[in-house]
Amino acid sequence: MVFLTLDDLDNFFRRYAKQQGFGIVKAGGAYKQEKGKTLNERRNCTWKCESGGKPDARIRASSRLLNGVSGKGVKMANRKTKKVGCPVMLHAKVTKDGKWQIRNVVLQHQNHEPVPSISKYISMFHREDLNAVRRRLFQHHDEGVLYLRFIVHLRLKGTV
Repeated sequence: MVFLTLDDLDNFFRRYAKQQGFGIVKAGGAYKQEKGKTLNERRNCTWKCESGGKPDARIRASSRLLNGVSGKGVKMANRKTKKVGCPVMLHAKVTKDGKWQIRNVVLQHQNHEPVPSISKYISMFHREDLNAVRRRLFQHHDEGVLYLRFIVHLRLKGTV
């Protein structure tokens, strides 16, 4: 698939992730370079499932990183993490004509099962929902509805 801009591609993959019930993170990318100087133009980008990668088992003890062992030699309890090594990713590059082309995609989740009905609880989608509530709030305010009455209405509908 080919997209005109990076934002179009980013919005497409975010909508797909929300529809499927998982979060994504922009995991990396590179910028164009010319004569040894880095330009402010991306040449490729990679998105990964937010559950991708290994959990960080290191702990901090008095500003030193330790690998799962406290300063006294006692094994520390592992922290909760959503990292389970999920391989889902999308990699795209800029073509010569400036369009973004998907080069590599893996859509098969491992070690976790995304659920579309819980996508509203994924942290990356909270801001979208909050912006929708703000838009409705200001729209109703312009129409003369009091804030408190509007928020009570939203709570009754189950959106807040």
